[in-house]
Amino acid sequence: TAIEIEGLSRGLEWSYGHTEGGGSGVYSWASRENQDHQYRETVVLGRTNMSMPDFDELIERLRPDWPGSAYHLVRYNCHSFCNELSSALGVAPLPDWVRRFAKIGAGGLDV
Repeated sequence: TAIEIEGLSRGLEWSYGHTEGGGSGVYSWASRENQDHQYRETVVLGRTNMSMPDFDELIERLRPDWPGSAYHLVRYNCHSFCNELSSALGVAPLPDWVRRFAKIGAGGLDV
């Protein structure tokens, strides 16, 4: 799961994933071209009034809060990051059906 901001993110999608050896897990790639994931569907979350400089600043503010070593498949993942990013952009969160697998998995871990 990733977020692309049309006209703002310069044709990039932004997401979060696991990294080895420290550093932020926030990363970007050319839209629909991530070799590790198969593009499935675009879901419009709304419009943001954020400027490009403000967006760049937002990404830099988020990076330290999302270390790649903290990634967890069901509890702290790309869906978690995309929801935080969408909230900061002032748009809708990810639809429940996108997060369903992670929610079910997290529920199983709590048993």
